Amino acid sequence: MFEKLVICCILSWGITVKADFNFDSKVSLSPQVEQAILKAQKYIASKQKTNGSWSGNNGFNGMALIALMVNGSSPGRGPFGAHISKGVQYIVSSQESNGFLGQRHGEGPMYQHGLATLALAEAYGMSQNPQLKRCLTKAVNLTVRVQHHEGGWRYQPKPEAGDLSATVMQVMALKAASDVGIYVPQSSLDYAVKFIRKLWRPKKRGWAYTINSQEVNFNRIAAGVVSMQQVGLHEDPIIPIAVEHMSKLSFDPNRKKSHFWYGHYYASIGFYHYGGDKWKQYYQRISRDTLKQWSEKSNFNGTLIKTCWGVMVLGVPYRYSPIYHR
Repeated sequence: MFEKLVICCILSWGITVKADFNFDSKVSLSPQVEQAILKAQKYIASKQKTNGSWSGNNGFNGMALIALMVNGSSPGRGPFGAHISKGVQYIVSSQESNGFLGQRHGEGPMYQHGLATLALAEAYGMSQNPQLKRCLTKAVNLTVRVQHHEGGWRYQPKPEAGDLSATVMQVMALKAASDVGIYVPQSSLDYAVKFIRKLWRPKKRGWAYTINSQEVNFNRIAAGVVSMQQVGLHEDPIIPIAVEHMSKLSFDPNRKKSHFWYGHYYASIGFYHYGGDKWKQYYQRISRDTLKQWSEKSNFNGTLIKTCWGVMVLGVPYRYSPIYHR
């Protein structure tokens, strides 16, 4: 299930000014990259349905919204303001009375809930719309209620022994909501940190999927790095170990190509927060490879979801979102 739905995992939460920097992570977007992002966003916008959705899956809807917001558009403002407003309203109107934002009988309900919560947090940060605040608060409360006693989350909106991908997504959603003024119990984040630490496998220099598993791969390393960074553990001694291993695996030709964009979305954020040459070299390579892929396909990466991934990876240097603050 992890590998099936994580292709829609994404995060970001918004403000409308760029961040100041006290670490070496600044890179410039070339005109070619900026033009490619805009072209891809127009493609995403063109696929929106009349009801404001892109899919019945609110994870996909949240992902499309955040891709449209990457370079400054917000609800009602910017070149994609109308599309964003309609998409946000669709998610708000689909919320259950208990705060849940996913499809209970769909694929990965808590993945959907987390992604939709992230999108609403960004939209609320940009708009301060009271309706969004109410919806976002209810979504956060649902997330906190269904956290497992070990600190993780799983597929369904109920307490279950957690996995890395579902947990990282909920942590990011909670942190995003907290950053825009929604109350999140510190205890919830503290429990999540303890759970994520239990997944660390020092001999393999990465994180496993569950407490009882051992396998480590590029995607999980990238997700683990970001999860630690998002709760403020930038200086934790395991970060450079994991980043070094992530760097070696990033463009390994022998690595399985399944869920390519899931791994590289997280890697782009993790390298960015790590900064320095590893980030700059990574961004130069991933942007070159992405532009090459897009130039070879009439519809970018072949699907709407993969196009959203590419926009988010290429758009990291815009730095409009608090996700890029330390």
